[in-house]
Amino acid sequence: MNSRTRIKRIESWLINFFSCLFVVILCALVIVGVQRKLSAADSPNFATVNLKLAQSHILPRYKRLQTNAAQFEDAIVKLCNAAAPRDPSASQAAFHQLMDGWMAIEHIRHGPVELLMRNFRIHFWPDKGARGARQIRLLHQRRDQSGLKKDAFTSASVAVQGLPAAERLLFSKSYSKTIIDAKEKNYTCQLLQAIAQNINDISKELLASWSPGSNSYQAVIQNAGKPGNKFSKPKDATADYVKAMHTTLKVLTDLKLDRVLGKTIEKVKPKRAESWRSKRSLRNIIFNLKALQAMYEGEKGLGLKHLIESKHPDLSRLLSRAFKKTLETAQSIQQPLTDAVTMPKPRSKVLRLAKEMRALKVLVSGKLAPAIGTPLGFNALDGD
Repeated sequence: MNSRTRIKRIESWLINFFSCLFVVILCALVIVGVQRKLSAADSPNFATVNLKLAQSHILPRYKRLQTNAAQFEDAIVKLCNAAAPRDPSASQAAFHQLMDGWMAIEHIRHGPVELLMRNFRIHFWPDKGARGARQIRLLHQRRDQSGLKKDAFTSASVAVQGLPAAERLLFSKSYSKTIIDAKEKNYTCQLLQAIAQNINDISKELLASWSPGSNSYQAVIQNAGKPGNKFSKPKDATADYVKAMHTTLKVLTDLKLDRVLGKTIEKVKPKRAESWRSKRSLRNIIFNLKALQAMYEGEKGLGLKHLIESKHPDLSRLLSRAFKKTLETAQSIQQPLTDAVTMPKPRSKVLRLAKEMRALKVLVSGKLAPAIGTPLGFNALDGD
């Protein structure tokens, strides 16, 4: 075989080799592209999850809140227009339904609820300085009818505008007795009507702000990343959901449990509990936990879980188990929280609940937020 023939064979072999290599590389690129498309299809993007949460998680809850607020206002009007002695049971039941509605959406701490102090005007708690008690006494001393008119009342102290003030009037013995026994509609009833109307008005505003429309907050979330939008990218809108989850868990541990438990059973503080007059402190916690679980798992759509389950399946399952276990522990406590913290055996369950909620909070801040890529940053409660 001469050198020319040998060179031709080598050239032919090289041509065949590189042709095969090209085909292999091309096939590999096609496979990678398909895998990426499948991965994108399997893993919802931030914009999709954000919008689904707004439509399937937040909006239905604001609808329920508004329905409950309207029913509460109607119940208060009927109570105050009835002849003495009045029966407050229907109004108290309507109050519980309204509180359920608020606790189911309280975790959404961003967006329209921040404007005009709507969150504090609906639910000013904890009231560490007892402002509500002082302001209600002051209003009764002055008995200024003009201050109860809609435009004036919206400028009143937030401590008298919302649910804690309504609870005090409906469930404390002194004020509820006045409502029951007064022969004519008294100032306490008029104040209660002003509160009920105020809560209903705010709930209407919140519902309208989240309902579909070009100027709604739902549109702000949907258009995240577009020019002029408050969010530079969809992930920034997702960050608000994650921060809301973490902040609510911090409120649950630091304010709704630890302040009540005290360091020992001898130092328990039952009257620091949220809604202690209506004996629904634990009920509030359960509604909060159910809401956080629903935001994570998804509700008739996608939740935060769907942003991590393909890349972090172990973490995804761990968080699901943690929410389930924490909720089960809360539901296992049979006594009102104000009683449970003072009794050794029930108190041990409350302590376990506090421990599980702290662990869940750490999971959200230390695992979920980094996995999603949404650092929490400063929390308004950190300096509390």
